[in-house]
Amino acid sequence: MQRGTPYCWGSNDFGQLGDNTTTDRRRPSRVLDLTDATSIVTGENDTCAIQSATAFCWGYSGYGLFQNGGGAEYHRPTEVPNLVNVTAISTDTSTLCVASDGAAYCWGYLANQQVYRDQEKDTPVQGLTNVSAVTSSETCAIDNLTAYCWIGSDGEPFRVRGLDNVTAISASPNTTCAISYGAAYCWGSNTFGQLGDGTTTARHEPNRVPGLSNVTSISTSSDSVCAVSSGEAYCWGSNRHGQLGDGTTTDRHSPNRVPGLVNVTSISTDSTATAGSTSPSDNNATTCAVSDATAYCWGSNGYGELGDGSTTERHRPTSVQAP
Repeated sequence: MQRGTPYCWGSNDFGQLGDNTTTDRRRPSRVLDLTDATSIVTGENDTCAIQSATAFCWGYSGYGLFQNGGGAEYHRPTEVPNLVNVTAISTDTSTLCVASDGAAYCWGYLANQQVYRDQEKDTPVQGLTNVSAVTSSETCAIDNLTAYCWIGSDGEPFRVRGLDNVTAISASPNTTCAISYGAAYCWGSNTFGQLGDGTTTARHEPNRVPGLSNVTSISTSSDSVCAVSSGEAYCWGSNRHGQLGDGTTTDRHSPNRVPGLVNVTSISTDSTATAGSTSPSDNNATTCAVSDATAYCWGSNGYGELGDGSTTERHRPTSVQAP
């Protein structure tokens, strides 16, 4: 975002760039109608933002994500109705979660079950009253600085063991990470070393990521993780498309500093399925960060998602071209 105005680039098959077209963009394209957004999140085929404590989404609305029903496409932002005081939002194309008036709500495709939203009698996730963050790929939330996760629409949230003073949480289909007292913790699958503990052993409870302190941002994909530690960017896990940003395609089992970035304030990594493949190792993968108030991206670039005007894969941070 630039002064509250969101910009998007990359694949636009379903209008997820919000410019009222379905044309892919290799450079940032202004999202229509939003001029004072405070946050923005992306799914594989949809995008959502918060403006004036209101949720807006665009792109593919499968499983009734944006309205009551499913299947429609929206090529520019549309308000998600009947939500007030929205403070957090997360989408992964099949599930949408929001924090609204302190409560958490999720709908879409949850735990292999399609859950349509009933706007007339929305039911919040049980027991959460002061939610500050939500995730949708695996449903988790932060409530009163405590991490909770749950399964399905009727699942009761369980407290994530051993974590207090949680300030951020990120969940992918295979791995979840959180920040607790400024330290990074991860758990779940570890096939590519994405838990950052120097092994490929899966962990069923939070495991501290060594070597990181003063962690302020963390992001998970299906097989890699990135974080900001003391103003520097670190990534680890799968590196098939250079998404770790170290100039190689070598997997890393522990945090590896991304060279060339200073004063990093945020970082995000994500992966999307490659057509015809069922292996996570074949996923397209891209990472972006803000360094010295400038956006940089690296990794897969088949749809122009690095925003550098090309479709060339990059293994080091590349500055996003100005709109």
